[in-house]
Amino acid sequence: MRRRFQNTLFLLVLAHSPVAVRSALAADPPLAFQVQGRALTQAGLPATDGVYAASISFYAQLSDPLPQSQITGIALSISDGVFSFNIVPPSPTPFLQGTPRWVGIKLGNEPEMARVPIGEVPYAARARVASGLECSGCVTTEQLSPSVAAAFQAALTLHPVATSGSYLALGDKPVLLKGDPGPAGAPGPQGDPGVKGDPGPKGDKGETGAKGDQGVQGVQGIQGPPGTPSVNDTYTKWGVATCGAGDELLYAGYAFGTWYSHGGGSPKPTCMKEGDPGVAYNGANHGSYLVALGTYYSGNDASHQPAGVTDRRSIPCAKCATPKTCYQVDGSATCAGGWSTLYSGELVGGYYNHGGNLDAFCYELNNAAPQTQNANLNQVFAASTGDPGYMIGNVTGYRHVKCAVCCK
Repeated sequence: MRRRFQNTLFLLVLAHSPVAVRSALAADPPLAFQVQGRALTQAGLPATDGVYAASISFYAQLSDPLPQSQITGIALSISDGVFSFNIVPPSPTPFLQGTPRWVGIKLGNEPEMARVPIGEVPYAARARVASGLECSGCVTTEQLSPSVAAAFQAALTLHPVATSGSYLALGDKPVLLKGDPGPAGAPGPQGDPGVKGDPGPKGDKGETGAKGDQGVQGVQGIQGPPGTPSVNDTYTKWGVATCGAGDELLYAGYAFGTWYSHGGGSPKPTCMKEGDPGVAYNGANHGSYLVALGTYYSGNDASHQPAGVTDRRSIPCAKCATPKTCYQVDGSATCAGGWSTLYSGELVGGYYNHGGNLDAFCYELNNAAPQTQNANLNQVFAASTGDPGYMIGNVTGYRHVKCAVCCK
């Protein structure tokens, strides 16, 4: 945004340099001025701090279109609108007639500020007239007698204010009105830290203060790594040698049980781990006889097979540990509310008139299991409901029996 500046004050001061007192000056002292002012925007606010390109022109009359002399290329520093700079006019012509002259200042491409008049102080003007005089046959003060020269001593001795320009050097100081305070200067650099003082004497212990209010609850910390789940239960999974998600596989193997025609032996199926089970002995002297269990198949007798399972398949198994609590549901593959299904399938067991009398267990249907080596081992049948006349409730007769293992 372009700013238009207006000047409010110019203070032009003739700069002094120490000059030796002579009977006649050889030449005029150089003109040197200090220019001070304040630049304001049209809104009356101080101009933005910064360095501006400026020029200053000297005119013979207020309305002259062209200056008598001019200085350009001034780097004008403005702080809080205030500026101050020293100049030496390129030509003394405007200042030799002893009449007022006019000065104008221009910032950048802005229009020239309102011109203000300047003039020489009486003693300075007189000195310029005297410096132009020539003397022929003059008598210097050194040639006068002391009594005569004493009368001129006051005229030859300058008051200290003539060289210092200080208000404090005046003899009869006029009463000055206090001006408005100037803008605050920039803070000075920070001083070095002082030497640390000795600690003061320790005061008496104060009384215990009142208990403060409870602070705001902090942000919840990051969740730590999961711990090792504790074992709450173990189970055997029949049909597939894997455990449920998150459970630990203790070992895998195959289902074994009592020979189908033996009247003795354990009715419960056993999940046998692969490998050497023990010391060898004479086969003719065996006691409880365990053989690999497999699904029964004889020709196209699919009615005795679990659904979708064919051709004397072996029964893989897995012994698993779980932190959950589990139970088996028979007659349905649906778990109770809040319980998840570990696996589901059908109940299988021994044939009803076999001497082995194998207990029923929940078999996850697996037609991809390998075949057993001997058809005589296929003694696991699909468990089914019996004659409808022996049913109760809404249990239907002559049906395969669903099952599932449920955990939570």
